Amino acid sequence: MVFNNKVFVYVLAVMVLLTCGCRMQAEEEVGSGQQYTMLTNKGLLAVATPDKDNIWAVGYGAVILHSADGGKTWQHQTSPIEIDLFDVCFTDIENGWIVAKYGIALHTTNGGQDWNKVDTGTTERLFSICFVDRETGWAVGSKGIVIHTADGGSTWTRQEYERSDDPFGDEDDEDINMDVYNAIHAEEGEKLDVPLRSKHDDSTLNQVLFVDRNNGWIAGEYGLILHTTDGGATWVQQECKELIPVVSEEEWEIQAPSLFTIYFETAQRGFAAGLDCSIVVTEDAGATWKKLSTDSKLALYGISVHGDLGCAVGSKGAYYYSRDGGDTWTRGEHSLNTNFWMRDISFSDALNGWIVGSLGTMVQTTDGGKTWNSVSGITIN
Repeated sequence: MVFNNKVFVYVLAVMVLLTCGCRMQAEEEVGSGQQYTMLTNKGLLAVATPDKDNIWAVGYGAVILHSADGGKTWQHQTSPIEIDLFDVCFTDIENGWIVAKYGIALHTTNGGQDWNKVDTGTTERLFSICFVDRETGWAVGSKGIVIHTADGGSTWTRQEYERSDDPFGDEDDEDINMDVYNAIHAEEGEKLDVPLRSKHDDSTLNQVLFVDRNNGWIAGEYGLILHTTDGGATWVQQECKELIPVVSEEEWEIQAPSLFTIYFETAQRGFAAGLDCSIVVTEDAGATWKKLSTDSKLALYGISVHGDLGCAVGSKGAYYYSRDGGDTWTRGEHSLNTNFWMRDISFSDALNGWIVGSLGTMVQTTDGGKTWNSVSGITIN
């Protein structure tokens, strides 16, 4: 009976802890017998850091984690929906947004104490959201969806873009082999004279980033980069030609690698990264893009550059760093002490940053990414 009472008290304590939120960091033991701090065992897909003290992380299983003291203690915030959460964005420590499947967005005006479901007018998956102030924001996702609000999310409108479908030519269409193009794109019995230009194509749009109300970029599958200078009223396709595979006409199915992340340090200088460890850089707002050299085929999901210091993260614990403002990148073996995928990176300033990923992994830097400390997750040490 004494043993059963102890079990009952233990179970009751765990239930109270889960009900009240996670203010203490739970310790879990893995097969090696080593203890690890685990804030959650759910994969974390996005992190937002409006200042160095406040951090939000979201991910699978509707998990929302928040710290108000720089990561010393954490709380589980309550989501009104029980689905995976793909991205989080805060304009300040009170006003934030989360996006998910089925076109669902969540909004808070009190630092996440309450999250309210918002109708965005679409049912497509929303993978990324960006607000430049409390009123003005954009979200992107599956099947080419781009939506915009100018009234704090009360109403959303779809924005259109035109994508050229050109596997073998330049933007002016002059050197396209139309026989090959027709074999790929034309319906049976149809003959196209010029390449297609499509609105609302089925491209997956992975991330949207605005530096102000007018200037923004979107990164998507097959090397897609879109740019606007008028708040999304018009979107122009940009291109890094060095990403396009050099192949014969018989190998037309080979596509440029998808881009998962895009980051602009200024309105002129920006970076994008994705499959095949691709990192591209622009110095002229995307008019031209240059591919940078890396040494693997791992996917990169997040990138950030502040001054001379740059970081990029991805699959299998991949971590790349730059010490020259993003001109060159070096792989940091075991810098994050994990072999799991890392999905997102966010800096509140040049020194303080967070990375999140698989199985609740969270790591923190206070020196601009020179060193990282594990806050949650299973390390390889």
